[in-house]
Amino acid sequence: MMKTLKHSTRFWYSLALALYSSALTRSLLLQSPWSMFSRKLAENPPLDLSFEPYSWITHFFAYGVLLFLIQASTRKNSRPRYCLYFLAFVHGGVCEYLQGFIPGRWPSLGDMIANSLGLILGYIILNSKIPQLLLNEFQNHGFPLSRENTSPKKQAA
Repeated sequence: MMKTLKHSTRFWYSLALALYSSALTRSLLLQSPWSMFSRKLAENPPLDLSFEPYSWITHFFAYGVLLFLIQASTRKNSRPRYCLYFLAFVHGGVCEYLQGFIPGRWPSLGDMIANSLGLILGYIILNSKIPQLLLNEFQNHGFPLSRENTSPKKQAA
């Protein structure tokens, strides 16, 4: 039973990884990332993402999420995981290069560095003890985050 749960969870994370990486690629290769949502939003964006700090922050977090999905959808220390890490680095560079061919977009070394730092820092955080410490902290404050803690406690008669 536990193996099927882990495999089905990995399947859903893999599906999320595929959808997220597709959306990330599309947003990086559009004339305006806001056009993913609506034409009106693309014509009058609420935030100018070409301003460098915003651009770096969005790239940093986008690639951090990508790394999380890679880790969640693959087995620990497996060849596919390391291949996906490599492809994520390559993806960041290739998308930045291709932006040079899109009107209104330009390649940015700062964005490539932010992509890489998002992957590297995400790897460091997810492979440290921080996630387990956060999980323990949530459980200590009464948030049931595992299947064992979700069943109601039996009261003694």
